Amino acid sequence: MKQVKWWVFGVVATFLAWRIVAVNVSQHLAAENITAASAWNKNSSQILLAQAAVTAHADAARARAIAEDAVFYNPASGRGFLMLAGLLELEGNVALAQNAAKMAHFLAPRDADVQLPLGAFWLRRGLPIQALSHWGAAVESNPALSKTLFPVMQSIVDTPQSRLEAAKVLSNVPDWWNGFFMHVLKNTTQEDTLKALYLARSDKIAHDQRRAYIDHLLDVGYYTDAYFVWLNGLQSGQLAALGNVYDGGFEQMLDDEGFGWRLSVSKGVMMAAEPTYGQGGKKALHVAFQQKLQSRELIHQFLMLDAGKYRLSGKARLDKLDAGKGVRWEINCADRDGRQLLSSSEYFIGTDSWNKFETGFDVPPEKCEVQMLRLQLDAGNDYDETPFSGAAWFDDLEIARVD
Repeated sequence: MKQVKWWVFGVVATFLAWRIVAVNVSQHLAAENITAASAWNKNSSQILLAQAAVTAHADAARARAIAEDAVFYNPASGRGFLMLAGLLELEGNVALAQNAAKMAHFLAPRDADVQLPLGAFWLRRGLPIQALSHWGAAVESNPALSKTLFPVMQSIVDTPQSRLEAAKVLSNVPDWWNGFFMHVLKNTTQEDTLKALYLARSDKIAHDQRRAYIDHLLDVGYYTDAYFVWLNGLQSGQLAALGNVYDGGFEQMLDDEGFGWRLSVSKGVMMAAEPTYGQGGKKALHVAFQQKLQSRELIHQFLMLDAGKYRLSGKARLDKLDAGKGVRWEINCADRDGRQLLSSSEYFIGTDSWNKFETGFDVPPEKCEVQMLRLQLDAGNDYDETPFSGAAWFDDLEIARVD
């Protein structure tokens, strides 16, 4: 009995080996010469598909029959059903073509060479959302396709009739969504497109994308929208730091986003929220110079103050600070059409213990919908090559209305 089993196994193994050789040889010959490949293995699915492609322009019906043979010999071929879908479409048999397209997707959901033409197929059928889904699968499989597909995918999302549904389809895609969002951010003229894309994925969006979107809204003058996008992205612990100045005690992370604190310098000066002695809470802003710098902004925060009279106050401690004329806090209008300086503190330089400072300012009723509070370095006219040194600490920054 064992001998019979081994004999059967040997026959099956020999047959499978022959099929592997036959398929491999057919594929090699198909790349070189369809006629030679057909002579070697006339039932090869790949060869039959090649024949169907060659025949399609001259005789669509004959090509479709050949494609059906290819599917018969390899019913697990997504590319076979893709070819069949295209040929049936040429013949006008739309219902069968759509069924073949669905089968192609079922068999090859991660094959970019199948998903790419499937997207075009459904777009021809007037179904852009299905097209978007297939092109997304193609980009997932082959990220290099993003350069070609992102503009076409954007055109679908830019269309008002399909915008919301398209954004929803894209909301659960893998990591390439970030790249797509940044592409749309740079290229679309439709603010509603950006809003739909952002809202569809706001609970998953990365820090860099949220910051880029908020900055875009600020740049185009959508200040209130920018504020609420930032506000809705805050965690519960961060909400406690809200005020006319967000986190004026520097207790939160400097996350460099929205209407929070943003660092403007990465070299020559170190800035961090750190513990020290005498601070109001657990931390204070530490600014330590390491080399000579030109006059420039060090850290800033956007504000949304109504028109009126205000007072900025805070505490400062200086530790052998030697940096030109020093540093000071400034409040400016930050609208696209208004950049005037509203007020500034005294310069901080030298050595001093914790002391309170304050300055008053007026927010005008026009061209000042959004403001900026910033720490500014004034390097002065000192051309000495001696590097800046020392440090300053700031804490308990507040802006209070006084009228």
